[in-house]
Amino acid sequence: MTKLNKTGTFIYSLRPDNTKKKTTYDLNMWRRFCSTVGEARATENIPTEELKMLLCRFFMDVSKKK
Repeated sequence: MTKLNKTGTFIYSLRPDNTKKKTTYDLNMWRRFCSTVGEARATENIPTEELKMLLCRFFMDVSKKK
């Protein structure tokens, strides 16, 4: 485990349980959205401009469903 992973794990462990659940839920929604539009790359591997467009589409799609 790298230092960065250890730091992230430590920070994550300090969060309240509700925050962890909400973050997990939101990331799962994002992953489902990406799979529906054919995006299989990890978020951190998507170039900035493409990620901006995907995020805009994601937020528009989520807003429509509310």
